[in-house]
Amino acid sequence: TDEAYAPAPARYLLLHCWRADEEGGANLLADVADVLPHLDPWTAEACHRVTFRWSAVDSPILTREAGRAWPAVRFNRKACADRSAGTAASDKERHLPEAFLVAARAAAVECPLAPGDCLITDNWRVLHGRTGFGPNSRRLLKRVRVLEDGAQSG
Repeated sequence: TDEAYAPAPARYLLLHCWRADEEGGANLLADVADVLPHLDPWTAEACHRVTFRWSAVDSPILTREAGRAWPAVRFNRKACADRSAGTAASDKERHLPEAFLVAARAAAVECPLAPGDCLITDNWRVLHGRTGFGPNSRRLLKRVRVLEDGAQSG
């Protein structure tokens, strides 16, 4: 998700494709509701309980919110790299980001973008990434973050 490090990450993310990858790279999307079935019960529960340091923010990967059928997700594997969980007491808990990443990859679908396409995602619900791009890729996406009313991004 974008701005995993921010106290109030942007709610929506727009990716506008100006130039596609000539070598076929694609965006990957995974709705958190589709990721959850790929987690065993212990891991799913731990993703709500164990906090991680996302730069200046301590937060679990998943947060239950009143009135929502799905949890909000805060995840960026690179932002969590080499950082141990603040409340982690075991190796299993410290390896939650890797387990969550495996589940997200299992649930992900490819979404290639052509010039002019605009992908709009709910940044609190949809994980996004990309497949690898060639060394000479000229891919160009413009990213726009949309905040909730009154929220300030990091």
